[in-house]
Amino acid sequence: MDEKTRTLKEHLASLALKTELARQEVEWREFERQQEFIPNAWYRMDKIAPCTEPKQQITLRLDRDMVKFYRTLGRGYQGRMNAILRTYMLARISRVITVDGQPEVPLEER
Repeated sequence: MDEKTRTLKEHLASLALKTELARQEVEWREFERQQEFIPNAWYRMDKIAPCTEPKQQITLRLDRDMVKFYRTLGRGYQGRMNAILRTYMLARISRVITVDGQPEVPLEER
């Protein structure tokens, strides 16, 4: 898209996207480096240990644009958001993703 025809909102979203992609690229490189330590069973986790426990209703405040995006994906958008959060949780618990300055996930929550 021509930079001159972009609206301010489109330009700001483009900058935010570039920043987010750069951050994710750093995380992805670290993830690739750690691949040799991930057991093969991890890739079949949805079949080995599917999430069948009942859902708990909570009040959650999310960025408006993010909610709008997921809603445009249609029915099941909350389940997709749950799956993404579950994946992040499992990656943190298994230490595939580590975050400097944040405490380790407590043993009771593993």
